[in-house]
Amino acid sequence: EKMKRIISAALICSMLFSANSYIYTNAESTESKLKANQEKQEELDDKINNLNEKTEKIEEKIKSSNERIEKINKESEKRKKEIKQLEEDITSNQESLAERLKVINNNYTLGYLKVILSSNSISDFLNNIYIVQEVVKQDKQMLNDLENNKNEVKDKKEILDKNKEEEKVIKDELVKDKENLDKDKIELKKLKEELVKEEEELERKLQK
Repeated sequence: EKMKRIISAALICSMLFSANSYIYTNAESTESKLKANQEKQEELDDKINNLNEKTEKIEEKIKSSNERIEKINKESEKRKKEIKQLEEDITSNQESLAERLKVINNNYTLGYLKVILSSNSISDFLNNIYIVQEVVKQDKQMLNDLENNKNEVKDKKEILDKNKEEEKVIKDELVKDKENLDKDKIELKKLKEELVKEEEELERKLQK
């Protein structure tokens, strides 16, 4: 009888020890999981902060790119107006020159007779002829200058248009980079939410 009591007591002690050991081991495992969870959350927070910094930098670059494009657009509009004005000037001067040449050609003989009659000497006559030729020559030179100016402005506008296209390509790449960063951020935030839920569950287990 006494031996039975001793064996029973030993069994009860063994069971209690096993139960306590299980509870202790389980608590230790939960604490370990909780620690691992919190470490993962810290890593995620670092990654999210890093992505935020990258996003801010890209947003600044996009803003600068937009400002450059706006500046190019204004400059391009200015060049368009210059080209239009030069074309109008060329047309106007061409019409004036054509009219003067027409008058000279139609009254070629009469014109020269007037020059001869109004000239006091051969020297005066040659001088008058020279003046007429110089006027025509200057008109033609002015037209050439206007045409050259127009071509120069057109070249500048083409360079601006090229720069604008290049800037748009850069901006599009930046926008894509930002979109990818935003997607990564969303994924990381989802993981963070899952870890927070797991952390709350582990803390409830420890409190039981």
